[in-house]
Amino acid sequence: MASVDKLRVLFVSDDADERWLVQAALAYTGRVDALIDASAPGDVLEVLAAGSADVVVASERVGWTEPTGVLRLARRHNPECTTVALARFAAD
Repeated sequence: MASVDKLRVLFVSDDADERWLVQAALAYTGRVDALIDASAPGDVLEVLAAGSADVVVASERVGWTEPTGVLRLARRHNPECTTVALARFAAD
């Protein structure tokens, strides 16, 4: 990932409450320049093709694919992109 002062984060989720929570948490850090909220495949592809995200975060609450599908897609567009998958439950 490129060294930047503030990050452009693409967050992919179908859940409005989850999107709000992630947005609030990222805003608190002061390190996010833009939070790009996308849930539809076309929107995700558009952002990735434009190179508009430094980090891609995929929730398990994506109706059209698994989180790993979103992350693989992000890596195909930009192999240097940092990718993160969110899970609802952590293993003990």
